[in-house]
Amino acid sequence: MTFRKTGKVSYEIRPVVMVMAEKDDYILLCQLAKGEYAGYWLLPSNILENGLINTVENIVKNRLNTDVSELKMVGVTEEKDFTQNCVYRFLFSVKLAGEPYCVDDNDYFQCRWFSREAANEMLQEKDAVPKIGIMGIIKKWADGEEILPLTEFDENMQCPCGSGYGYRGCCGWDLK
Repeated sequence: MTFRKTGKVSYEIRPVVMVMAEKDDYILLCQLAKGEYAGYWLLPSNILENGLINTVENIVKNRLNTDVSELKMVGVTEEKDFTQNCVYRFLFSVKLAGEPYCVDDNDYFQCRWFSREAANEMLQEKDAVPKIGIMGIIKKWADGEEILPLTEFDENMQCPCGSGYGYRGCCGWDLK
């Protein structure tokens, strides 16, 4: 957890990694067991620790008791949580190496595979954790839309400022 100060105000930045596991036109969702959103459904997730890929692998290993066979990043959102702190959510689509099941985890009551129809129904009934923009990707999936990976950054592309120079040599954030 990082704290950022802007003027006289400081707030927490909380990076969260979420896993979208799909198998045979079903998606895995977990029902929260405690807290403000107990009983609501959400993608398996955890606070970022030791890098994005390691966190994805840890979620799958420690919460679903299987391994990742393939993964791709499909979404990133920046949102305010109920305390007005900043939350970055990194969403990864994963293929699982084995059949998952929720291990004894105090955070989740149960994990279940949802068909597209059941996921749409769950979203319409508002049984998903509210106010999380990343759940819009679940809606796209439930509607049958393809979830594409994020485009990789080409450090040699031309800068969008119109200078004609490469991005890294012109307005690249890591060179300023």
